[in-house]
Amino acid sequence: MSPANAHQLATFAAIAVILLIVGLRVRRMTQGRRLRLETLWIRPVIYAVIAGFLIAATPPKTVIDIAFMAAAFVVGAAIGWRQAKLMVIGIEPESHQLNVKASPLAVMLVLGIFGLRFAVRSLLPVEAAAWKLNAGLIVDCLMVLVVGLYVAQAIEMFIRASAMLRQARAGRTKAA
Repeated sequence: MSPANAHQLATFAAIAVILLIVGLRVRRMTQGRRLRLETLWIRPVIYAVIAGFLIAATPPKTVIDIAFMAAAFVVGAAIGWRQAKLMVIGIEPESHQLNVKASPLAVMLVLGIFGLRFAVRSLLPVEAAAWKLNAGLIVDCLMVLVVGLYVAQAIEMFIRASAMLRQARAGRTKAA
């Protein structure tokens, strides 16, 4: 097998694995699952800690770098807030158990983020030097964007689900 064919085979295998993972993730997102308010903080904290370690390894050098990272956080938070607004949160009347289901638009948003990440990862090594971009800053901004996304998503889902839970409990006590 020639090196070119081996490279193409490896690329197709990687794409197939990525499509399989994304397909399973989309399938899981469109099915309803239990929502636990007490655990919504875990994912944002994990990503924030990981991002913190990565950024601490190569800290921003200028105020402009910090401004780019702040802008990435704001963009991520806007995307996360919008995605959480698209989530369908339901509550079982008797047990007051919360359930969440992603809307098709939220799934498309996640797929768009995956596509953007894949495009940036594949183009970054080639184009960063040509455009005189700081590849480390771009990767850090993407990490901060993800942190912003998960923080805002957790906050929005907590606010909505808490309000639903309060209303359900208030309705039950009025009926009793």
